[in-house]
Amino acid sequence: MKKLFKVLKIIKDVLGYLVMLVLVGMTVFVLVTNSRGDVPFFGNHSIMWVLTESMEPVIPERSNILVEKVDPAELAVGDIIVFVSRDPLIEGQRNTHRIAEIIGDHEEFVTKGDHNQVEDAYHVFPEDVVGRYVRNLPIVTRFTRLLSTKMGLMMIIVVVMAVMMLLYLPDLKKSLKKQEEEAARSHEEFIEEMVRQELEKMKSMNLVIPGLNGAPAEPSAKEISAPAADEASDGTAPQAETVSEGTSEEVPSAEDAGDEPASDNTTGENDK
Repeated sequence: MKKLFKVLKIIKDVLGYLVMLVLVGMTVFVLVTNSRGDVPFFGNHSIMWVLTESMEPVIPERSNILVEKVDPAELAVGDIIVFVSRDPLIEGQRNTHRIAEIIGDHEEFVTKGDHNQVEDAYHVFPEDVVGRYVRNLPIVTRFTRLLSTKMGLMMIIVVVMAVMMLLYLPDLKKSLKKQEEEAARSHEEFIEEMVRQELEKMKSMNLVIPGLNGAPAEPSAKEISAPAADEASDGTAPQAETVSEGTSEEVPSAEDAGDEPASDNTTGENDK
């Protein structure tokens, strides 16, 4: 049974760590893909964020798409590409449009958004190409949209905190209980040490403590009453002393009183 609980605890910890890793990874990913810097590729693929509706209905507004690395020489008319725009209004930002025309030997690309009425005024050069569109990612899009709002971000934070509490709350309780036990044990040891030091001081001052250092302990009330109880059980009681110490007078007995001479009245009758 203990082994089963241990295995379940390991599984719970692993799942919790995986959830946290996924949440943190996706949060970082969203922040990176929404930035305007270099695009991170995992192998030959990356996930990117399309902000506008210029490619609807193929790519909805505010959607994540899967992009693959591509050699510009392999591109064809009709391919949807992600490129760094040269348009002064959005210069340096990534844009996602379809190739409408190829000039020369893939020297320039004329692009156009499916939802736009005219082609882009500024052409795309091979060095501007970032990747080629593969497909939409609706599940990732939902998560990204959720993170794009304050409420969604708060929800993610709450979920992460809840997962952390589920993972670490039992261990935290054990740790707190252990600290309390150690504190109580330390307090007891401190009290014992103080008592020991006081006893050592009293020993050094030659103080006699009943029950310690070989000194006889004071008799308890039970011990004092024990002799009286023993005498009562034997049917004998201590006789009271009638003569105090230091006196030498004797009390005459009844026999001694009978041996006294007759009174003078008897003698007077005989004389008559």
